[in-house]
Amino acid sequence: MRVVVAGATGMVGSRTVARLRDHGVEVVPPSVRDGVDAATDPGLDRALRAADVVVDATDAASPAEQGGLHFCRSATIGLLTVAKTAEVEQHVVLPEVGAERTPPVCFRAKLRLKKQVRRSRSPTGPVA
Repeated sequence: MRVVVAGATGMVGSRTVARLRDHGVEVVPPSVRDGVDAATDPGLDRALRAADVVVDATDAASPAEQGGLHFCRSATIGLLTVAKTAEVEQHVVLPEVGAERTPPVCFRAKLRLKKQVRRSRSPTGPVA
């Protein structure tokens, strides 16, 4: 199984990558350093090629409310769009458990985007 973890260098993403690798899963941790930006789309098609699962563990690039919401919305929409084209089988949004009680901007944005992920007309969908 090939899993792409967007946000792999963050607190949640890095732990997700480590846990998946502990279980023998092939993990692709795309990063801006590698020319992949989930929020603006460059490099996403290359990163998601041949992926079975994409995990959205992105976090706000900006602590400001509007900047963070924009980033998270852009990243989620970018991942959904490219995953559909790449025929990725599953789209997992992390962290959403407990997000309604968590202050970071991106967590709240992901709660808002949860419905959009569920409505996506691609072979992907969230795991709650």
